Amino acid sequence: MDRLIRCITKDGAIMASAVDSTNIVYTAQKIHQLT
Repeated sequence: MDRLIRCITKDGAIMASAVDSTNIVYTAQKIHQLT
């Protein structure tokens, strides 16, 4: 399962994001017949 994680500090000074998109990329490769 793909995930998007977003974090922010209490005062809003720092924001961070992380993405795990392995499954969606694999699915796109199959649909478009890529290697």
